[in-house]
Amino acid sequence: MGTKIKNYILSYNAGSFIKRLLIVLLALVLMNFGIACYYQCCLGTDPFSVFVDGEHSLFNPTYGQCTLINNLFLFAFMLLTMRKYIHVGSIIGVFISGWLIDLFNGLIGKFMANLAEKYVLAAQISLLLIGLVAFAVSVGLYINADMGISAVEGIVLWLEEKTKINARWLRIAEDIFFMLLGMLLGGLAGRTVFGINPDLAPLTGIGTVVGAFGTGPIMKWGINVMIGPLRKWFGPLRKTEATKEA
Repeated sequence: MGTKIKNYILSYNAGSFIKRLLIVLLALVLMNFGIACYYQCCLGTDPFSVFVDGEHSLFNPTYGQCTLINNLFLFAFMLLTMRKYIHVGSIIGVFISGWLIDLFNGLIGKFMANLAEKYVLAAQISLLLIGLVAFAVSVGLYINADMGISAVEGIVLWLEEKTKINARWLRIAEDIFFMLLGMLLGGLAGRTVFGINPDLAPLTGIGTVVGAFGTGPIMKWGINVMIGPLRKWFGPLRKTEATKEA
């Protein structure tokens, strides 16, 4: 077993691995900064974050703590059902995403708290747009690095294998499921809908709509723009790939 593990590790090109790892870390920083922008704009979040916000509203842990618990649960599911999709990027994301979300939430929250009231709405809209772009671009970077998938994406791939339903439709169904569940728990997109917090601004929930329709196109554009330069910079991840190319 020790020899197999050693040979597996030595099969990687160290330079390509390190470059991809740096992009994964950059993607995770951008991703969780984008999520924090969604939370702090108070206009609604991406569908899965609506679920996290519902957990936060109901049980009162921090967003990061909710994220860590969710990640650990989903990662355990991946270990049991789809280990082939797990890579170093998947593992790093499980353990640092929650910490990054709480870090950025704190920083952005302090900024918003010190803002004059007449600038609040403009800042909220700006945070929404910044969060959308940061999140979508980060997903494109994460995918291009090809160092594993997130647990949320893993569920879609597992269901696709089991049901043979196109992953696009499964992702839509997953988003709807988590969004509705989060709304029922009191997540931000649902507080106005269900009258849980009628004092929130009328724009509450628009962030979820913007995220649902805007993330995909920006992510696809980012992937198409970055894939060529990044692959050239990365080089082959494994030595066997380099041999085939030669």
